[in-house]
Amino acid sequence: MAGNVVIDQLQIGNNGTPANNFVISTLNNGSIKIQRGNIGGSLTDVVEIDADGTFKPSGFEVARTYQTPTRALNTTYTNNTDTDIEIFVQTSQAAGSVSEAMVDGATIMRFGAPTLNGECPMSFTVKPGSTYRVNTVAGTVTLVRWTELRKP
Repeated sequence: MAGNVVIDQLQIGNNGTPANNFVISTLNNGSIKIQRGNIGGSLTDVVEIDADGTFKPSGFEVARTYQTPTRALNTTYTNNTDTDIEIFVQTSQAAGSVSEAMVDGATIMRFGAPTLNGECPMSFTVKPGSTYRVNTVAGTVTLVRWTELRKP
């Protein structure tokens, strides 16, 4: 056989039932994607394998660990991963103090210590590419602990 045969997409399975079919596609960046469905129809991602061999399953929980990165109040951070991260923050607040958690510039929660000094816990989810921060809105707020559940 002379020359090369180039296949950008290959469907394997029974054409009449998309759930029984797999479509394997090559991407222009050297990676491949495996999906369920029919070529030319609706496809659902199953897995992508990058050119460097990184295996990225879809619809499966990605192994994440609790991490304690160096963080500060009133500072914006970005989720540069390809999965959600869970943020857990504990602050100590003087009476009359208020703190807030923000994602993509929107306040998603506020905590205050109206009459007594106390500790305020917050937890929230940050999508890939989103920014997040915890602010002092009023009074004296001190960061006690900041933990993130994220990919290692």
